[in-house]
Amino acid sequence: MGSICRALVLLCLSCLMILACSETNTLEQGKQLRHGELLRSSNGIFRLGFFQLSSYADKSFLGIWYKDSGWYKNEGNTPIVQFPVWIANRNNPIFNRSGILSVNRNGCPQILSGEKEIIALCSTRASKARATLQVDGNFVLQELNSDGSVKGNLWQSFDHPTDTLLPGMKLGFNLKTGFNWTLTSRRSFFSPASGSFTLAVDPNDTKQLVILRPDDVYWRSGPWQRSSSGFPHLKSLQDSGYNFSFTQNEYETYFNFTTNPALVIFPKLRIEYEGSDRVLEISTEGFSRSLVSCTSHYSSSNCHSGVLRQTEEGLLVWCNYTTTAGCIKQKLPECRDTMLDYDYISSDYGSMSSPGYRFSDSENLTLEDCKVKCLLNCSCFTFATTNDKDETGSEIWVSRAFFRQTYNGRMIYMLLSKGMFASLSRFTKFLTY
Repeated sequence: MGSICRALVLLCLSCLMILACSETNTLEQGKQLRHGELLRSSNGIFRLGFFQLSSYADKSFLGIWYKDSGWYKNEGNTPIVQFPVWIANRNNPIFNRSGILSVNRNGCPQILSGEKEIIALCSTRASKARATLQVDGNFVLQELNSDGSVKGNLWQSFDHPTDTLLPGMKLGFNLKTGFNWTLTSRRSFFSPASGSFTLAVDPNDTKQLVILRPDDVYWRSGPWQRSSSGFPHLKSLQDSGYNFSFTQNEYETYFNFTTNPALVIFPKLRIEYEGSDRVLEISTEGFSRSLVSCTSHYSSSNCHSGVLRQTEEGLLVWCNYTTTAGCIKQKLPECRDTMLDYDYISSDYGSMSSPGYRFSDSENLTLEDCKVKCLLNCSCFTFATTNDKDETGSEIWVSRAFFRQTYNGRMIYMLLSKGMFASLSRFTKFLTY
């Protein structure tokens, strides 16, 4: 009987040791984190590991996500995470589930594909170091003394954001270290690579946030108003547990936010890739809210010169000719009617009767970029992405071409002025000139 009890005790201890190892939040120097293995923050909220965007994707990435954001198609497989809060290799995906994360002999985290290095996350050198996923979702590389105590921080993921701002992260710049903290949207729903929109603190010392596209300013927040506790359109969130702040001193200028944990669960602020429908979104568990929507479906008659239009829900919408705050209307060529707002609708899947003009894949164009290419070409009213797998690339039609509906075709888009939307709700055939 005694031997059975001792065996049971040893078995329980072994299970606890295995559980403790599987629940670690730290990657020690010389150790490896492989596909299917995770780091878990000590509060259980965050996960770090390799993930895929969909169950049929052939690419994987190293990232951080909230614990309930990932799911598994099959037990033991790479987790599926649609919206991670941070990605280490967004522009350098890994194929064949061969990814490995390790802290190398120089004390720097590196991502390997098999034995080949894909990306080194830092350029520092330390003889003894470890990387820890902290309770706020920050992945921190720490230099250690010979006795194992922490000497200092060498690198952190919070200094290299992707498209998401977490409480405690900074959006702005540090004049001493040279860090420029910005958020850049993903390329499409199926591609987390760097996209068209960037959220940043205006470097021109205007104390405001700006959303930038490659060639222009897309949106301005308006100056921070210390007397009224922030940007006007964020006031409605103050009572919901969000606290926003703007800091400026001789070393740093940055925007950030904190939350009341009793009111807000799993908060994040994300810049979207879609453009017109929603650009900036704040979300928590089971709830999301657009903060900025530069949609051209709103009539210019609702705007007044120099005044930012705001819906009852606190949503900022398109205001024509406003340059001090709000969505900045794009400058159009003379061939386009500057008094009209333009947007696009999608057809059924199909093909065009003749080839269009294809832009080089090296331009890394998104669907929003493709819309702009079409809008700036006076002869274009039809466009499509060229890579259906991740909805990237651009092809526009500027000559006579018919749309043909096919079940194995591409999604074709038609550029229309606002006045045409009322009379055209769906189409299966159209002609461009």
